[in-house]
Amino acid sequence: SVQWKRMVTSNDPPARAYHSMTCIGSRYLLFGGYDGKSTYGDLWWLVPE
Repeated sequence: SVQWKRMVTSNDPPARAYHSMTCIGSRYLLFGGYDGKSTYGDLWWLVPE
């Protein structure tokens, strides 16, 4: 299974488009995006287990 982990909390990130995502080792880093109303500048880790 997989679990999203934010650098500060463990909440799920809101749905978004126009984001950047990269793989670092066995983790994925999600940055920014846009949900149709708001622009995001946050960072989230996806840590597959």
